[in-house]
Amino acid sequence: MVFDKVTCNKKIDIKLLFTKENFIDIIIQIRNMEKITVSEKKKIIYYIVLCIDMFAKEKNISMKNAYIYLDKYKGIEFLKNYYEAEHLLSPDEVLEDLTVICRRAGGNTL
Repeated sequence: MVFDKVTCNKKIDIKLLFTKENFIDIIIQIRNMEKITVSEKKKIIYYIVLCIDMFAKEKNISMKNAYIYLDKYKGIEFLKNYYEAEHLLSPDEVLEDLTVICRRAGGNTL
């Protein structure tokens, strides 16, 4: 499956995932990205949330803990910076990339 469109089978409660400050920080960072349309910025945000959800399921942890881990060990930054390439990959490849990036940044194997 390729992520040509950001879709999710269930509605994710973003309030459970982010603290207000963290969510605002991600939104501001993405809004400050130059040469990207508002529509594309929304896709990036939804894609990051979807990846956090997939990572949480894969590692059998809560979405909140997945977000904290990915943020601490550069996974969120990676998804934001490499969205153009990563959203074309299969979910398994994205999860593998996130795991490698987080390990390189000092994360454990979960």
